[in-house]
Amino acid sequence: MQKSLKWFAGRFDFSIAGKWLFLGVLVDLVIGVGAIALQFGLQAIRELTLGALVGLDLGGPGGEPPELGLRLHSFVPYLVVLVPALGGLVAGVLVFWLAPEAEGHGT
Repeated sequence: MQKSLKWFAGRFDFSIAGKWLFLGVLVDLVIGVGAIALQFGLQAIRELTLGALVGLDLGGPGGEPPELGLRLHSFVPYLVVLVPALGGLVAGVLVFWLAPEAEGHGT
């Protein structure tokens, strides 16, 4: 066992590997925090638009309460169609202005 560890340690330069290990862990932490922020942002937008504006209670997985805890007003059925349509319109305008290369040809 000791012989194989010495052989392994002799084959690699751990000063370089340590640098890459540190950079890899740092990148993983930044990406993890970004993923959590993205998930929270998506939840917040869903609760603000469909929960607070439309009055639709979608519920969470396993009956979890809403993250923001916004009070729901009475349900407005026509906004269930109108709010996602306006969201799609805003997304289309953003893609048209900011990222025209992402614009698809449609199906």
